[in-house]
Amino acid sequence: MKKFVLFSLLIVLVYSFAAYAENIGVIAKAGISEEDFNAVIKNSWKWTVPEFADKYHYSYYDSLLSMMFALNRGDIYEVAVPCFVADYVVASNPELKVSRALHTASNFLAFGFLNDDKGRELQEKFNSVLSELKSNGKLDVLYHEYINLMQFKSVEFEKFDGAETIKAAITGDLPPIDFIASDGTPQGFNTALLAEIGRALKVNIELVEIDAIARTPALTSGRCDTVFWFMVESEKYDINENVILSVPYYSWDFFVAFNKREK
Repeated sequence: MKKFVLFSLLIVLVYSFAAYAENIGVIAKAGISEEDFNAVIKNSWKWTVPEFADKYHYSYYDSLLSMMFALNRGDIYEVAVPCFVADYVVASNPELKVSRALHTASNFLAFGFLNDDKGRELQEKFNSVLSELKSNGKLDVLYHEYINLMQFKSVEFEKFDGAETIKAAITGDLPPIDFIASDGTPQGFNTALLAEIGRALKVNIELVEIDAIARTPALTSGRCDTVFWFMVESEKYDINENVILSVPYYSWDFFVAFNKREK
């Protein structure tokens, strides 16, 4: 499943840009092809660090699990993920080490909705609840419990007889924020935040498990009403015209790469 056994809570970020051409795994972006993404990154390197322009290639993977398998097989040299994912994965796997860390502009996670009347109505409702959770400090409490302390626990969703059911897609591909335990039970920040939203809106939340690559298709097909996360970077590589986003609920400014320790 999509859980790695936790051994410790902290890692030290190591800054080193090695001079080699390497294949780097990333979770597939929903709004730009792998080819176009590499072209954008290559052009960026030409303006910033020209010697890196032809040294790195980013390979898309449908999920964190498939990317970890590729790393173990040697198909890729390293995996690049948001810093909070690297913190969790490297701390949970002593055979891995941080290889690089890149400071970036602020990046955000937000709920995604289909760009239609129903989606826009849900977007407005979610935005209202997220604003309230920020102002009353509840969101900070969830950050501390589920992200900083990595205290995974099952969350019971409140049931409302006769109320609307909102199908929310989760992936397990961004632990500890989007986390699914080894027995298939969602236990992360994802469930805690969705439970708060369901309680505030007095609606029933039904979880739908998908891989990260399926986020936009899950919305457009009607399989779900909202997707727990889309990633907003300096450019909106992760969304297209079919998707609208809530206000952000989490932000960070480091991407970290990790690979296997030398034996």
